[in-house]
Amino acid sequence: MKTILLSVLIFLCAIVVAQEPKKQIDSRIDNVTVFISGAQVMRKAAIAIPKGTTDLVFTDVSTTVNPQSIQVSTDLDFTVLAVNHQINYIQEQSKREEITKLEAQLKATREKLNYETAMLQVFQQEENMLIKNQAIGGSNVLLKTADLKEAMDFQRNRMTEVKSKQLEINQKITDYNKDITKMEQQLNELNAKNNKPSGEIVVTVMSKEAGTANIGLSYVVYNAGWYPSYDLRVTDISKPMYMKYKANVYQGTGEDWNNVKLALSSGNPRESGTKPNLLVWNLDYPVKNLLEGKVAGVAITSVRGEAVTPGETRITLRGNRHLADLASIPGVNVTEGQTSFRFEIEQPYSIPSDNKQHTVDVQERTVNATYEYYCVPKIDKDAFLTARITGWEEMNLLSGEANLYFEGTYLGKAALDTRNTKDTLELSLGRDKNIVVSRTKLKEFSRNQVLGSNKIDERNWEIAIRNKKQQPISITVEDQFPTSTNKEIVVERGDYKEGTLDDTTNKITWRLKIDPAKEKKIGFNYSVKSPKSASIVLE
Repeated sequence: MKTILLSVLIFLCAIVVAQEPKKQIDSRIDNVTVFISGAQVMRKAAIAIPKGTTDLVFTDVSTTVNPQSIQVSTDLDFTVLAVNHQINYIQEQSKREEITKLEAQLKATREKLNYETAMLQVFQQEENMLIKNQAIGGSNVLLKTADLKEAMDFQRNRMTEVKSKQLEINQKITDYNKDITKMEQQLNELNAKNNKPSGEIVVTVMSKEAGTANIGLSYVVYNAGWYPSYDLRVTDISKPMYMKYKANVYQGTGEDWNNVKLALSSGNPRESGTKPNLLVWNLDYPVKNLLEGKVAGVAITSVRGEAVTPGETRITLRGNRHLADLASIPGVNVTEGQTSFRFEIEQPYSIPSDNKQHTVDVQERTVNATYEYYCVPKIDKDAFLTARITGWEEMNLLSGEANLYFEGTYLGKAALDTRNTKDTLELSLGRDKNIVVSRTKLKEFSRNQVLGSNKIDERNWEIAIRNKKQQPISITVEDQFPTSTNKEIVVERGDYKEGTLDDTTNKITWRLKIDPAKEKKIGFNYSVKSPKSASIVLE
């Protein structure tokens, strides 16, 4: 029997010796590069590595790590034998700081509730005692009037104090219960998102000598990203435009990025980098291919039958040259690669894993812009202010939403679309009520007459533009002659002084300059010959 036990012991010892030692690593997130979709996380740790083979287990990492993206760097001479990402279903992710603070607040509120509940019981007991002691001295004891008055005064005053205290405590208890309910509901919501398994990265290393190593561990996670937005402010059309460039960062990786160095990249690791391949386009009758289970006549997208995702049209953006007043937000450096650019934010940021939008200021600058008003009074009597920006491709801009402010007033939102090949970026800054436009039919010059089986309708229009601003303005006004698509309807174009005519579309364009507090009038006229029985809309 002793021999059997000894054999089992030796066998277990051999198993323990054969297993490689595991060392749990307490690492911290040092910096994060956020892509349009996804992020690269860099962890750092100082580790004492023993001689031989060791499994370094980096705990509490995201469960959404791309295993192919894991990279290890170190200043110690050892060999990395294997790198694996795995999920630990037993150990949950570390609690977020928000949850820890809320739990502490909930505990403190419950302690206050317990104290107030105990004090309420004390005052209730005192009230009962006062009621029982109303019979003073017994039924055979005669009290002097002064003594009786003093006893009644004491009874009344003390009972008033006791009742007031009970009311005050009851109100506190009600408030504490409301606060506890709210905190419990918030905790339930946060814990529902937080109670998830944690990820681990196991790095198997072999070292010839024991030593201390500074290890860097980087990996890509996908449940993160950023998108741009802008604040565009125009205080005066004689001054440059103010632009604030903001990044809206979100992440739900399961890791809180606490006080990390943040970088924003225009790259997208989830986007295919394979160039599209245009193959032969064969047409045939739509006969079902029984072998392939496909319909003939459809263009093939890949030699191997795989779907090819074309790369997103991207503009290579160049530096910040030729700008008036460069970025004023300190600590933001711009670096450029062959296909993307990168904003490096020197100020540390904290982005919790809550999938909420967190704003990071990237750049502030003033941009030289040419302002021009635009109006089509036939459709809308308001004048719209537009800004034309040249050299925009050098500003590291991406398409996004812009908040518009003009002369201190919020005008709404607009789309800033940089996905074009024009040299000038045009922005619509909204309506300006200080430009008054009217379009009037001059009745004395408009008439109808009948000639035989035909009728002739003449129209004469006057457009008036008044500049109520303190600065001169440039404005483009558009209108049009009608176009006939029937040989029985004949349009004769009249005058359109100071205007330019597009013969293809019959559109008239006036480009005007109007001084402050001045009015400019323009006009045009035309006549339409048609059968007198025809009903034609000419206005």
